[in-house]
Amino acid sequence: MSQVEATPSAPASLTSRLWREAPYLVALVLAIFGVAYSNISHQPLISYWEFLAVAIGLMCIATQWQAVSERSDRFRLLGPRRFIGRRFWLR
Repeated sequence: MSQVEATPSAPASLTSRLWREAPYLVALVLAIFGVAYSNISHQPLISYWEFLAVAIGLMCIATQWQAVSERSDRFRLLGPRRFIGRRFWLR
């Protein structure tokens, strides 16, 4: 009986899971596109990878911001990425 009840909710849960995972899927597609384009063009895409790294970092912060309830934890969420970004831009 529980399998019959679970079947109608399966498409809804799959849709909601795909929607939650959409930013990560977009990042994956952009990374695969960058690798494919680099292999085809035989040119390094340094600016593209720099942009993609920053965009993925911001995406990770944005997707987890709602899950963190306390202000101090939100600052901890920003902290390591801010340090990495500072090192990235100062090279």
